[in-house]
Amino acid sequence: MNKKIVLTAIVASIICIVTLGRARNADLPLNPGDFRDAVASDSDESLKSANFETGIPAIEPADQNVYDPTPSPALNSNQAEIPAAAKASDKNKDSFAVPYRVTGTVKKEGEDFSFVVADGRTFKLLPASLEIQKKAAQLARTGASVTLDGWARRLDDLSAIRADAFLDPASNVTQTWRDKTQREPDLVSGGAGAFTVNNVRWGKNAGGTAYDWRTTVINPALVENVYIIQKPFPPEIIASHAVMLFTFKAGGVTDSNGNTSRGLLLSVEAMLRSDKPVDLISSLKKEFHILWLLTTEEDYINFTCGVEDKKLLPYELLLSPGQKRAMLEDSITQAVVNRRGEYYHTITNNCIITQIQLLNKVLPEASRIPLFYNPALYNPQAAMPNTAFSGLVKKGLAAPHIPEITPANYKDTSLWPK
Repeated sequence: MNKKIVLTAIVASIICIVTLGRARNADLPLNPGDFRDAVASDSDESLKSANFETGIPAIEPADQNVYDPTPSPALNSNQAEIPAAAKASDKNKDSFAVPYRVTGTVKKEGEDFSFVVADGRTFKLLPASLEIQKKAAQLARTGASVTLDGWARRLDDLSAIRADAFLDPASNVTQTWRDKTQREPDLVSGGAGAFTVNNVRWGKNAGGTAYDWRTTVINPALVENVYIIQKPFPPEIIASHAVMLFTFKAGGVTDSNGNTSRGLLLSVEAMLRSDKPVDLISSLKKEFHILWLLTTEEDYINFTCGVEDKKLLPYELLLSPGQKRAMLEDSITQAVVNRRGEYYHTITNNCIITQIQLLNKVLPEASRIPLFYNPALYNPQAAMPNTAFSGLVKKGLAAPHIPEITPANYKDTSLWPK
């Protein structure tokens, strides 16, 4: 095994876990009324010569998308409704763990600030310092376009962004996305016993030349089991990806032509770029947008084992029928939220911590997995995939994994999760 890769991964893990106070609590937002006098004395002219913070990688404007230029109204909501059965108490309401960078304009009503993005989303703006407070007031008066750099609270609470900096929009450049295997799900309709979702990946098309993205109907009443699946990658001793699989009774997942699938899979991952590979270090910075990818079970197993030459270790979650349904409904609801401008983060907004949060919302409070040990230290059983899987089994929330699905045996569908 490459010693440099192992050392880099270990160092990255240590850095991630012990330095995340910044994402959670550093520079908690100020009370907008604390600095009325200071803000009122600034002139609009001062903004024209403002020294925007620099040194952050240029990004694609948040409202651009190469394959979906006209997102549906559902994608233009920045706060999804949480199913009643999946709501949970929030012991970390002052934490900010979801990295964001979006371009738009600042608005001010009374003592409160808001930030309006070009696609129509509106966030409550929470200045993190006096300097940011003053800049926000200046920007509100001029109406100038600006890039907001900050953090939202949680995957299901994107109503507010803690503003850490305002950046010059001119520094943004278009990134080239590799979208052959990735697309944002798009909600067509929900409720009345079923979800209809665009952009679910169903494998390769008949000619095998491109991936097949279909409109899919998912019936939560037919969900049978829920698995959290480990997908190891080098160095496997500490590194792996985590995905969530929902299996169904017959007819639970169908496309517009009546074709059926055994299951629906959710993968929270970094959007791939053609100019830079994803790694543990670069994902600590705002360099890769986040994607909630939906695929069929058949697609993901064939892609992982047949194309990527990797294995899968499925762990069945030990949930009641009601918990399974609530978790499925919440997972789809969160997957179709407009998250443009939201970034993948190695620890605070990654493949496993998002799924742990989804799981926590259907568990009684005593059984939930804490995200933090203290205000500045993340719990590895929530934030690190390899540790999380063993932790789920130890807590009695998951059964030990069933036999591995590998490049050598994946064509035997009797080994697949049921």
